Amino acid sequence: MNTLQTSIIQNYRAIYPDHTLKEISNLTGIQLTRVFRILNGSEMKLSEYSAFIKITSKPKKRISALFDECLQKLSEIKLKEISREIESLLKMQSTITKSCGSEYVQYNTIG
Repeated sequence: MNTLQTSIIQNYRAIYPDHTLKEISNLTGIQLTRVFRILNGSEMKLSEYSAFIKITSKPKKRISALFDECLQKLSEIKLKEISREIESLLKMQSTITKSCGSEYVQYNTIG
């Protein structure tokens, strides 16, 4: 398995840590037996890379849409509260990264 494929699978598992093979198959549209082979080291086809990348980009698109909606609908006071909360989370993330290393953070802080 190449490093890009490994990275894509690790990213998927970080976002969806409890998904079964069947859930992965349903979400990606890849046949169940093929998902099994991919997770056990078989090289992905381009369409399979695309399916995994599409699924893992959804949370980022959703948060971006939420930010846009917040900017349009919320008061300055609420936006400042959100900004402080985000800054706090980023500071905490930075502290964890420094003390535990980036591998721990990558696998254990994604919601």
